[in-house]
Amino acid sequence: MREVAKGGVLFIDEAYSLQGEITITTLLREMENHREDVIVIFAGYPEPMQGFLDRNLGMRSRIVFQVKFEDYYSQNFPAGRNA
Repeated sequence: MREVAKGGVLFIDEAYSLQGEITITTLLREMENHREDVIVIFAGYPEPMQGFLDRNLGMRSRIVFQVKFEDYYSQNFPAGRNA
């Protein structure tokens, strides 16, 4: 994380796909050690993201903001139509 995202943003899509306790622990340590240098954004579908946040006790305490977007497709396109 230090070299790739230092001074910027690290965007992790489908964060719940991250595998292994070592991966999560390392990510949390890097987030803590570089909280002044890097913004980390985790993205994914709501239910799997809740599971991701629950996998490690330290995860929720390091996530300051959560933004949930409504389903754009269901609000803006008539039922039964494909985009």
